Amino acid sequence: MAGIDHIEKDWREEEDPRRKTLEERRTIGFDAVKDRWKTAEASFDDSTPTILGHPVMERWEDDYMRELARIAAREGGRILEVGFGMGISARHIQSQTIDEHWIVEANSDVLAAAATFATWARSRVRLMHGFWE
Repeated sequence: MAGIDHIEKDWREEEDPRRKTLEERRTIGFDAVKDRWKTAEASFDDSTPTILGHPVMERWEDDYMRELARIAAREGGRILEVGFGMGISARHIQSQTIDEHWIVEANSDVLAAAATFATWARSRVRLMHGFWE
């Protein structure tokens, strides 16, 4: 994950939750669980949903997702979001003026949460079940 090496340099303290998230995401070994990921039970709590014991999003990402949503939606139109997680970025995307919001989600439980979200979203939401590839 060479693309995030610059981030790690800013997270020197071992207690920083971002460091833990980075390390866990590096060691998920996703290829080994990809076939099970779609149907694996997702566990939701207020700060971190997990699938197969791995965090998929964390509450501390809120400010970052807000800014990414602002940038992605600044010209309106259709927005593609890969992964719903806790819906943090989806909520921020929906706070923007957009035409349509596409969400690709691999996990069935998380997709169900995205479907609930879609019922009250301000702009039209289209859901796709599967991996981004």
